[in-house]
Amino acid sequence: MYAKTIRIGSQRPVKTIQQGLQLAAAGDTLLVDAGKYHEKNIIIDKSVSLVGIGHPVLDGDHTYEVISVKANGVLVDGFKIINSGISSIEDYAGIKVYNSRDVIIRNNILDDTFLVFTSSSGSTVSLSKTSLLLTVNWSRKAVTASIAGKATACVSLPMW
Repeated sequence: MYAKTIRIGSQRPVKTIQQGLQLAAAGDTLLVDAGKYHEKNIIIDKSVSLVGIGHPVLDGDHTYEVISVKANGVLVDGFKIINSGISSIEDYAGIKVYNSRDVIIRNNILDDTFLVFTSSSGSTVSLSKTSLLLTVNWSRKAVTASIAGKATACVSLPMW
């Protein structure tokens, strides 16, 4: 079986990223046209490539976690992610990676949002060409990074 490419956009048969993810199988690529998407929480639970064309905007409306990565082997490339939710109990994020391996996050712009990695032993996340200026501070339980603008990254580490 061969991987397929699913095109997503307002002028296409597949209009939403959520719909594209439902149609996708492991190994598929979802190409998202430029535009603004208000899709609440986009959960990626299979190994797919989510690729933005022209930096489509994913807006969390100051209410939702925008992208939740819950699978190994995921690529998130070429998006502007804005306005994630805020909570004193949950770590809402623009992009949150949950105990996943071989995740690549690149060529993204994060604004007024958070970037969170929850990690178990052996988890790998690669950040590249994403508009993040990182100043890393180590503490006993987490690595935090200040990011230009209004974004923050936090890497949760297991404590043995």
